[in-house]
Amino acid sequence: MKNSNRTWRKLGAVPPTDLVEARMRLHYASQLSSAIGACYMEPQEDYGHVSMKWADGVLMSGVADGSVRLRGVLDISALKLALVEDGGDHSNPLASLALDGKTVDEAFDWLKGAVSGFGLDPSKLAINTERLPDHGLRSGDPFSIHGVERSLEEFDRYMANADLALHEVADTREGSSEVRVWPHHFDMATVFSFTGRHGGDSMIGAGLSCGDENFAEPYFYVYVWPAPEAPSFPDFRGSGHWYTGEWTGAAAPASSIITKTQASGQRAVSAGFFEFAIDTLLRF
Repeated sequence: MKNSNRTWRKLGAVPPTDLVEARMRLHYASQLSSAIGACYMEPQEDYGHVSMKWADGVLMSGVADGSVRLRGVLDISALKLALVEDGGDHSNPLASLALDGKTVDEAFDWLKGAVSGFGLDPSKLAINTERLPDHGLRSGDPFSIHGVERSLEEFDRYMANADLALHEVADTREGSSEVRVWPHHFDMATVFSFTGRHGGDSMIGAGLSCGDENFAEPYFYVYVWPAPEAPSFPDFRGSGHWYTGEWTGAAAPASSIITKTQASGQRAVSAGFFEFAIDTLLRF
């Protein structure tokens, strides 16, 4: 995917640490949109059937073969769930539901009714919110856009920028996977394999986490697997730092990216983060 005509969208309209509530609502909503691919596609060895892709303001699931080829869609900034025909215009969905004011169960019931109208067995549809961070949505609180409108718009920018940056990584690293969004952790990533310095098979992943138990704010990351024992990393160059917690690699919290107040500067420091972190981890 070529990115020469795509532009970085300036971040920082909402402080990164103020995005937690919007992130939680999107994380739960993504379980609904991703269920179309997860429940109706043939299982894939790399679990790609559960993933989504970013496409011009929306997250799109894999394809379900009903009376038409369907994708589940989550409109990030509008907090809207939809079904679209594969290859069709997501702004003109076959069916849609504004999640504002709806509970997860109500939205799930709507989705079952919607897929049955396109020849799919609704009994195959399933979601599991027990694995997600605890939130009132799990116990019956309704979705709401109240108070998070600007945060949802900011996440739209984060997703668009991450998709741009990660396609640039994938285009320059041989054997990289597709850039995918994973609903379990609500992150966007690409991965590639390489032969480590000890001759074994290793893997590097690069991505954007929308935030988690490690960092309350969105952050870019690069990890290496298997993790090297007691790594001695060089001083980190540019935005970001080394991380050796639940995974080993590097992180660049959004607060370090938005110190650059122009879009061009944010894009440059993000690209520099990925390049330096990947090149360094390839030596381990």
